[in-house]
Amino acid sequence: MGCGSCDVETASDEYWVYILTGSVGSTLNAAFKPTAPNDDGYNGSGDLALGRIWNDGASDIASDGITQWHKNEIKGAPYYLWLSQCNGYGSTATHIRRLSIQIKAIGDTDVTWTDDATNASTFTINTTGVYAFQFTSDVSSSGSFGFSKNSSNVTTTIGALDRSERLTMVTAVNSGDRGTASWTGPLYAGDVIRIHTDSVTNSNAAICSLHITRIH
Repeated sequence: MGCGSCDVETASDEYWVYILTGSVGSTLNAAFKPTAPNDDGYNGSGDLALGRIWNDGASDIASDGITQWHKNEIKGAPYYLWLSQCNGYGSTATHIRRLSIQIKAIGDTDVTWTDDATNASTFTINTTGVYAFQFTSDVSSSGSFGFSKNSSNVTTTIGALDRSERLTMVTAVNSGDRGTASWTGPLYAGDVIRIHTDSVTNSNAAICSLHITRIH
């Protein structure tokens, strides 16, 4: 089985493996294409998607992983966002973290990341599903941080939030200590997630990292 059409790979790109449409008795050809299939597993040309491959950015298109797909089971690309570098707080949202560097983004626009000097970083859910959030930071003195959902109390410490707004919280005690807040659960389109703190400062802003994954 030959490769009927192979695109040049680019770091961090996704590719779908297709069996190209053909007449009865013809030789089957496979193709790597950057375009996702429709929900029925086929693209607009009638080619059937067999799987998806991630390029790892090291000239090896197959090593990062492959997800098997089946007709009538394709739900769209999985969502993943990796951010780094704490960048202070918002001027109005004084207890909401800002992040400034995007390391990697994969998949659909299930989450909109917005960051500005006033409101800090917000993460608006566009696609209802099950999500995993993980935030790691160090502290320059004892402090707490975690995730809030749909909270307008952006000048309130995370520990003082109503329990319906606080998803999770951790506390790092000594200068230089690191902590990781993580939460997994269902979110709905329109929900807004924030990295909520008690305005604790960092020893090393580069330690900060945020990972968001849509699981389902």
